[in-house]
Amino acid sequence: MHWNNQKKWEIELNWQSFHGLVSAMLFLIFFPSCKTDTSNIRISRSEVLTMDISDSVFTNPGTIQLVESDSANVLFLFNGIKKSLQFFEFPEGRLLHEIHVPMEGPDNLRGPTGGTLLAKDSIWFTFSPPAIGLMNFNGKLLFKKEIKDERLNIPLLEANQKRPLFQHQNLIFGTQPHFTDHHKMNAEAIFDHPLIYSYDMDADSLRWYEVYYPSDYWQKGKRRADFSWAKREDKLYLAPIYHDEIQVFDMHSGEIVIRKPVPSPGISSFQVINSLPSSAAEADMSRLIHDRYGTLLFDPYRDVFYRFFFPGFEPGEELSVEDLSNLNWSRPYTGITVFDKELNVLGHHLFDSYEVYGHANHFVGEEGLYVSINNEFHPDFDESQLRYKVVQFDLEK
Repeated sequence: MHWNNQKKWEIELNWQSFHGLVSAMLFLIFFPSCKTDTSNIRISRSEVLTMDISDSVFTNPGTIQLVESDSANVLFLFNGIKKSLQFFEFPEGRLLHEIHVPMEGPDNLRGPTGGTLLAKDSIWFTFSPPAIGLMNFNGKLLFKKEIKDERLNIPLLEANQKRPLFQHQNLIFGTQPHFTDHHKMNAEAIFDHPLIYSYDMDADSLRWYEVYYPSDYWQKGKRRADFSWAKREDKLYLAPIYHDEIQVFDMHSGEIVIRKPVPSPGISSFQVINSLPSSAAEADMSRLIHDRYGTLLFDPYRDVFYRFFFPGFEPGEELSVEDLSNLNWSRPYTGITVFDKELNVLGHHLFDSYEVYGHANHFVGEEGLYVSINNEFHPDFDESQLRYKVVQFDLEK
């Protein structure tokens, strides 16, 4: 049997049914010019891929990568049920290799917060307390390096689908996206929280870069700290979850070389948290009714970027705290904004109500963008298989 999972490797969510589906009229509210706006893009190619894999996994793995080569296509994921890293033949689903993640002993991976496959025989991890480490395909932890910064007590390092680790020459680049004390810190303290670090494998040294959230990040209230990023050649593209601006970071110079707003339609009301909410229900509802962005992916086959976006919505009926929380993981509408390396928008596309699951479990391949269609609230939801909509967008002008 297959199960649902979210971005945290150690968290299992118990989904509940939600019976009040949002009216299709919300599509027109969120995307009012969808039939006439020439900036919108249609899907030029679409197919459904169903993958029956030879093991029990979460329906929407929070960590997943597609590796394509002339010899084989492999789907790499973390199996939260078995606490192991697995490699499946793609799309056939046959298990090719499995690495049990050791939590005890001299080579333990206790406290992992994520990992990224960066080479044919090695996987880089992040840890709590903050550290970075390297493991081979036999499950042996080759080394573990503590990550420090003089300016702050690092809240949390992660390597997940929104923010994987990247390698450029001898450097491993990672992120620190969080604030140490959101409620007590002032706006100026944002610039005490650098977002990017690198580890030099040759020199065994760390470096932090002068990269921060946009200068107006808290101009209209305290937005949450979160972003996604993607790599193209020698550049890293940083895309905040609660801001339009995208920054382009040059890995050679260690500096930001481009800053530009890249807005998506209907995304303008970002959540701000100026004080602690009075209840969990209030916190969940606030997240739900506000807009936000999601994962940024680079497509090397078509040389474009995909930025997920999620319009906020009001359910229209009273819901339990659990239902509100679940809807925040699996919103009814998911959109994609496509832009090029110069941050020029090529168009937008909004999927139908509950058509896709946009929070995680998406990746790029030669055939197109793979987006999970195992949305809990869709009538065709199937927890027994991994199911994807494989799309290509018509980018011809």
